Amino acid sequence: AGNGAALDDTGDDASGAAAAAAAPPDDSAASYHCDNDKLERIRAEVAASAARYVFGPEQLSRLNAILRQFLGTHNFHNYTVKVAATDPAARRFISSFNASCMTISGEPWVKLVVVGQSFMLHQIRKMVGMALAVMRGVAAPECLGLALHPDRDMNTPMAPELGLFLDETYYDAFNNKWGDLHGPVTFEPFRAAAEQFKAQVLYPHIASKDARELINALWLRNCTNACYKFSKWSRWAPVRDMAAITAKAKQEAAAKRGARATTNGSQQQQQQQ
Repeated sequence: AGNGAALDDTGDDASGAAAAAAAPPDDSAASYHCDNDKLERIRAEVAASAARYVFGPEQLSRLNAILRQFLGTHNFHNYTVKVAATDPAARRFISSFNASCMTISGEPWVKLVVVGQSFMLHQIRKMVGMALAVMRGVAAPECLGLALHPDRDMNTPMAPELGLFLDETYYDAFNNKWGDLHGPVTFEPFRAAAEQFKAQVLYPHIASKDARELINALWLRNCTNACYKFSKWSRWAPVRDMAAITAKAKQEAAAKRGARATTNGSQQQQQQQ
């Protein structure tokens, strides 16, 4: 209770808001679905953990340093499903990813807000899952970057969907081009009402559901080295050479353009004759 993780997943040019747990590592395994006796035992563990663990400024700074590794353009094929590393759609741009402390129903939570150009299925849930694995010491810091490498295939942990919501969308391209003519598309007229709704309805719902079902605690018990083999990631050999694949594709495209140019030139000569 109070050390729960809620998440974020957003659409084009959007920011998602969520909270993420930051309790000590637990190598035990648990199912997402368990009987009442087991749930009560886990509830007692969560309460004991919350009593001895404090998420303070030092921990917040460390979490933000982890999240900054996602900034920029990367190949996120390991942070989604059914998208090949060679698919151009796997390359996505993240402009900001920040954590901050908040209180929900009197309990401390950590809110994560991510802004990106666009996101794929489960991408942000997997980004949060990987960040939490590193934060909790389950995965080595380099694992996050290894999963961003296009030459490697990794099974990244996917955090629960609880707390995941679209917070805001941005229409900068439209506003820059047509804002003066049609008026800007902006969230500002609705911001106060949205913030009130989140504070009075959405955040309490997230906290109460997590308190009842321990969704995040159960997931964290399964986010272990035993499940994901994080300790072996650095020893696994790359499965492809993306640089070579890209170079070959460019050569083939250039050859096709050259063939079309030669064909067009021949046709023009024949017409002139």
